[in-house]
Amino acid sequence: MDGDSKNSNSHLKNSWHRLTRDSVPYASHYCEESTYKLIEVLYSEYALSDDNIFAVFVSNKRKAVPVWMQRLGGTGGQDPVLWDYHVIVLMLDTAGKWWVWDYDTILAYPSPAKDYVMESFRPDMQIGEAYRQWFRVIPGRTYLARFSSDRSHMVTSGVPSPPWPIIRGPLAATVMQLPFYWNMVPEDEESKEVDAPVSECYGSVMDIKQFMSLISND
Repeated sequence: MDGDSKNSNSHLKNSWHRLTRDSVPYASHYCEESTYKLIEVLYSEYALSDDNIFAVFVSNKRKAVPVWMQRLGGTGGQDPVLWDYHVIVLMLDTAGKWWVWDYDTILAYPSPAKDYVMESFRPDMQIGEAYRQWFRVIPGRTYLARFSSDRSHMVTSGVPSPPWPIIRGPLAATVMQLPFYWNMVPEDEESKEVDAPVSECYGSVMDIKQFMSLISND
């Protein structure tokens, strides 16, 4: 390994130690917006290419997706939280290792991606297909450009709004693109009534086996 690569990897590792939960923007129950803000920070702090950071929506057609090791779950994370959807950041570092950033987990921040998936989604556990996790993987730059939310889905929740302004990416088609992201219908079944191919706007939908293959570099 040459000296420049060593310096780059050292800077990346040191940045992880500086970037803690306390130092990133976060709003409880607004994981899609907290993810957006974290991706902004990661691009500014890390020597990574545009292709190495992703927003990942986790949900299913029922909008009832179990996630273990969540801080809201109690019992040391052994009881799952049944989210309508959850959003995490997936990152590929300069050494080719995948990491997950999830503010709401009790696991490490960030966590090695395979460890996070095994602990949080329990792919080997028998789960009814209606509740099995699906993943929409969106390149980070695409997410920053095309995501928007007017927060209308939270009007009756009683949860405080994030402290930052409402997000509308520069290429977002409307003020409320969020439903396109939590939708877990594969691309070939989705509406094409958008201003670009669906995968270009909203990423790709994967089942848990495909997602595991991605983070295993298979």
